[in-house]
Order: sequence, then C-alpha cells, then structure tokens
Amino acid sequence: ATPTGQHTMDMYFKMRQASKKIQHLNIEIHCMATYLHDKELYLTECQKQLQLMHPALAHQVGVHWNICARFTSYHLCCLHEISTLLGFTESIAPGESIKEGPGAAASAAAMCISTKLLPVGPTMMEEGKDEVLQDLEEEEIANADGKDSHVLEAILQVAGDA
Repeated sequence: ATPTGQHTMDMYFKMRQASKKIQHLNIEIHCMATYLHDKELYLTECQKQLQLMHPALAHQVGVHWNICARFTSYHLCCLHEISTLLGFTESIAPGESIKEGPGAAASAAAMCISTKLLPVGPTMMEEGKDEVLQDLEEEEIANADGKDSHVLEAILQVAGDA
C-alpha cells in the first residue's frame, strides 16, 4: 500500500481501460462515417421528392444539405486523420446501416408534407417555373458565403405562410 504501488496499480487499470476505449472508438468512428454518408443520401432523395410537390420546401432542404455538406467534408478529413493514428483498426469507409423506420438511414425517404404547408393555389406561374428555380439555384451558388441566404430563407418562409 505504498504510494508507488498505488500509482502502479492506477496506471495498470488506466492502460487496461484505454485499450477498451480504443476498441469502442474504432467502432464509433466507422458508425460516424456511415451516418455522414447516409445523411447525404437521405437529404438528396428528400430534395428530389419535394421538387415536384413543394419547390420552396425542396429549396430549403437543398440549403440545409449545403450547410451539412460543408461540415461533412471537415468531419471526413478529421476521420481520415484519426484513421492514420496508431491503434486504429477499423475502416472509415461507410458501412451499411441496419436501422429502419421513418427517417432512419436504412429506410427509403418518404416525404409527408403537412396540409398547412401545402399551397392553396399555384405557388409559381407555370410558365417560367424552371427559370425561377434555376435563378434560385444560381443565387444560392453566388451567395455561398451565406450573407444573402438568410434573406432568401426569410422570403420563402413568408411565401410559405401566405
């Protein structure tokens, strides 16, 4: 029960616990890579489905996807750096998700829009509809720094509430 003996025992159990944590983190990192991949696929599919039913909402999903994509690339870089560390035994390649249910990664995206969000009349003139959507996409690309995207989001929010 000397201080040196106590310190040695503490170090032994900390090292033993650390190896268990490394094994757990190897699995969690693989799950994180799978989640990032599945989220990108899910948002892309949601945007495609909403494009015909509710173009303004589809645009908002696209804006959300653009924001997520910025963080996804950063997270993937961090995961790559982690994968080069000594002791990392898993892969950062996306796996296959087994969770099913509404909104889960393994389920198919199925859009269900509330009746409050459905437009009563035509939201855009049928003529030039594609041009308006193309202009919105071009503006979003031009304003990638995010300054004007908040203004556009507010306009779409007001238009959707009307």
